[in-house]
Amino acid sequence: MPDIVCKCIYEAYVDPPMSIWTTLLDFFCSVVIGILGVIINCKFIEKLQEEKRAKPPGRKGNVIEPIMQLFCKFQIIFWPYYLLYMWIHFNGIIPASVMNSWWCNIGTQITIKFGRMTIAWNSFFVAFIRYVYIVHREKSNQWDFDQAGKWFRVASIVVPTIFNTIDLFSQGFWEYQRGEAFKNCIAVNQGLNNTSNITIPNIYPYALTVEYLPQPLVRSMYYINSAAAILILSNLADGYLYFSIFRCIKR
Repeated sequence: MPDIVCKCIYEAYVDPPMSIWTTLLDFFCSVVIGILGVIINCKFIEKLQEEKRAKPPGRKGNVIEPIMQLFCKFQIIFWPYYLLYMWIHFNGIIPASVMNSWWCNIGTQITIKFGRMTIAWNSFFVAFIRYVYIVHREKSNQWDFDQAGKWFRVASIVVPTIFNTIDLFSQGFWEYQRGEAFKNCIAVNQGLNNTSNITIPNIYPYALTVEYLPQPLVRSMYYINSAAAILILSNLADGYLYFSIFRCIKR
């Protein structure tokens, strides 16, 4: 039964193309944007590598460089995938009949949301490194730059992975379970003639989580995680760090 939730979300948000030409034009634009993004990020990687090789002997390394290299490589993979997924999804290339809850989570929750959160957290870590090395420069200058860079690079992947895992098991996709198209789809799959008596089942893996944990606890985890995501995605946390840097410089 939970599989119908993903199927109906998919059907409700498909935007049928006006013609085959609009579908092909959409695909062509996505390919062009993806290729340009790959070229730009490859140029950035080459520049970072040149700067690293040109570092004078005895000079401390660049803590931000390992994170930026990983960030560029991640974008080379993520954005072409994202554009392809959105083209497939909104043009209804994959029939809704083959959709299931785990595909929803693999397609949107695990890959798309993880990608977005990783990019947002990367921005935060760049701001955080600058904050540490400017506001707390006396203490931070005692650290090994290369080692610190490696630790920050690992953290830039581990932290968003933890947050996304919590979101995966506490997210019920409630924000997408609205609108007449979605409700009508649920009613049809439950053999009902109207939407007044429909019962929307929990989607996996949220349905699995509430079997073993109290629902209020799961909801609390979701809201706390969402609050942290808002701070990161809105760049409010970055803004606070840069404001602190500005205040330190102005002293």
